[in-house]
Amino acid sequence: MDGLPLAARSRARALIAFAVLVCLCALAAFSSVRVSAGRADVADPEAVPGQLVVGFDPAATDKQQQKAVDKAGGTITDSLDSIDGAVVNVDPDQIDSAAQKLAKQRAVQYVEPNYILHSSRIPNDHLFGQQWALRNTGQFGGKAGADIHATDAWDLTTGANVTVAVVDTGVDYTHGDLAPNMWTNPADPPNGVDDDHNGFVDDTHGADFVNDDSNPMDDAGHGSHVAGIIGAKGNNGTGVSGVDWDVKLMALKFLDKDGNGNTADAANAIDYAVSHGARVINASWGGPAFSQALYQAVLRANNAGVVFVAAAGNDSQNADAKPDFPAAFDLPNVISVAATDSSDGLADFSNYGASSVDLAAPGDDIESTVPKATDSSGYASFSGTSMATPFVTGAVALYLSRFPQASGDQARTAILQSVDKLPSLAGKVATGGRLDVARALGYAAPQPATPTVDHTPPSPFSLLRPRNRRHVKRHSLRFTWQPARDASGIKLYKLYMNGRPVKTIRDKDGPGGRDPKHSVRARLRGGRHTWFVRAWDYAGNRRTSRTFRRGRFGHSSVFFVKKSHPKRIAHIARYPSP
Repeated sequence: MDGLPLAARSRARALIAFAVLVCLCALAAFSSVRVSAGRADVADPEAVPGQLVVGFDPAATDKQQQKAVDKAGGTITDSLDSIDGAVVNVDPDQIDSAAQKLAKQRAVQYVEPNYILHSSRIPNDHLFGQQWALRNTGQFGGKAGADIHATDAWDLTTGANVTVAVVDTGVDYTHGDLAPNMWTNPADPPNGVDDDHNGFVDDTHGADFVNDDSNPMDDAGHGSHVAGIIGAKGNNGTGVSGVDWDVKLMALKFLDKDGNGNTADAANAIDYAVSHGARVINASWGGPAFSQALYQAVLRANNAGVVFVAAAGNDSQNADAKPDFPAAFDLPNVISVAATDSSDGLADFSNYGASSVDLAAPGDDIESTVPKATDSSGYASFSGTSMATPFVTGAVALYLSRFPQASGDQARTAILQSVDKLPSLAGKVATGGRLDVARALGYAAPQPATPTVDHTPPSPFSLLRPRNRRHVKRHSLRFTWQPARDASGIKLYKLYMNGRPVKTIRDKDGPGGRDPKHSVRARLRGGRHTWFVRAWDYAGNRRTSRTFRRGRFGHSSVFFVKKSHPKRIAHIARYPSP
């Protein structure tokens, strides 16, 4: 090479470098293949067993091509003249070895598996072309690809009976695009009886907390529009397609025809959703006031593993400074959603927040289902973070349909860690991105959760009263102690008198609610008495109360009740207590 002219030497070096690069790429193709940034982040993409696609050097003769294939132990089954290539059959069990042998031959430029491809599933719903959020081709002046990539997701799954609660103005459960996907209460068939004893007779598709009945029919249009985005029946030749074609929509009405409701009804609706098996709750509503009652309801949903998806609000303001609830609740099951337009910009009406808003989803000019009273066609276009939220809800439901063993936390993580990062959302939402449901479905499959056993007892607590009292006029005394604390919640307290349990105080509203009272009244007979309290958490761990101070009576606090006739005055003597 040193005897060649400078230009020739440069060309020779370039050819050698190119040849090495081709060999390295060919060899790398047969290591553990992984699509890390595509629509399906899975190992070993599907390929035709025992088949390789081989690209030959254009200068190689037929004899040289055949010799290369023979050395790898393969046979040419089809020629690909347009790329100077061929389909080569090899032993399926030796495909990696054969690929490496082919890649080393001078006549070969590249080797790759004969990948299996699928068409992107396009539903036949006649209004699908208007649903830019699902497939944006630039219609209506938008930006091609500025969508949630639903058609790619549907190649993996179109849904499978995940129950989603639509807590809103109700749902038109008779709508042709919604009726096939309405949830049916298995515990309360329509027979005129409240079979499940939840206060609603024949609550077939949900409940109405505005009118306190079992008919959650939508009289405003908002809830039906939200429901259609989540789960209008797809590929049925009618209207629109939802994100999840086969979801189960639970209708829970707490907003009236004017879109107004209260936190008590909202909390009750959320509790209904949790107790009746919803895995996702959609909350396309909110307000500026923090409500402890509503917070506790969402917390109970969290403790039950239910994902809670909420609208960030439509005030064009920073939700970090001016929060909107329930989207701003700092709870691990909440997903707060902003809205984007058809060009992947933050919608001008949308709230935002680098800390309090999680991600964005399409929310401008969204076509979906409405009652005929709202629009005679049964379909209309609305805008708002109310419309962005159900796209995320539908994505969570689609994820859970593909991975039914996944927890709510795993589903939330997959949604948030798979967003499309956008410059328009940098510093505006916590993830900096817009929902990408296809990438979420390709996110690493959740591993079965390893059960964690809670061996931690409740926190130490002490007795308070009765203590150092000399005289009482009643034999009925109130016993009080400090509250114990526990991460899983306190399930019950037991009061022990003379070593035997005499009173049990239980938690009335379950984990995440208020702990049971830490006092109780008990009636006593005259004589010497010892007492202590034990606390149990929901994992079955217990803690015995600490006494006033250590002394000769062991682990109990001791007092004496003395009868005095005829007034029957009880007397408590001052004794040192342990």
